Amino acid sequence: MSDFYPEMLDFYPLSVSVSPDGGRISSGGRDGTVRTWSAEDGTWIHRLETKLDRPIWALNYSTDGRWLAGGTDEGQIFLWNAASGTLVRRLLGHENWIRAFAFSTSGSRLASADGSGVMRVWDLENGMCMRTFDTRGDLAAAADYDETSPLLLLSSYGESWVESANQTQPLTYFPGALSEVSSLGSNGAWVGRSYNHFAILRFEGKSLEASTKVSSE
Repeated sequence: MSDFYPEMLDFYPLSVSVSPDGGRISSGGRDGTVRTWSAEDGTWIHRLETKLDRPIWALNYSTDGRWLAGGTDEGQIFLWNAASGTLVRRLLGHENWIRAFAFSTSGSRLASADGSGVMRVWDLENGMCMRTFDTRGDLAAAADYDETSPLLLLSSYGESWVESANQTQPLTYFPGALSEVSSLGSNGAWVGRSYNHFAILRFEGKSLEASTKVSSE
């Protein structure tokens, strides 16, 4: 890979996301714009506008690479067509800064978490909020979930738990908070960082088990 020295980084990047195919790098800035470059040679591809001049604190590509979601410090969510840069939807409902996103595997749903611990699940076909729930914590970590049985792994205040987008009560709890949570590609399996190690969690039946712990030292 060639050295990556993208031009025009004076907009102060606050968030970054890499497309699933590894071909593009996008960054959200303090000026409310999202800029995309080629990961191969640093060529500037396009600039996406929000027209709000609000910082983009969260940025995430969908798992199929179709969409790019950006979230501001005031809770607005912008959904762009990742290839063309066209603004597709603006999702409103959060009252705090957006800190985490998770797309369903098909790219038709988006889970968003804000700084007050509120999580929302959106139907991207019509822009409607399907469900809202309060994690009662400062932070909520959203992880990818499957379309047929939508599960989300949340974490805050020293514990983690599994929520379903289709049910009103948590499915199970796990003693230990995780950060930087990501899906392992199959429904009910996640990896996240906890203090000085990484934990792999699997949801089986009605329990959430840490099957593997890998020290980061």
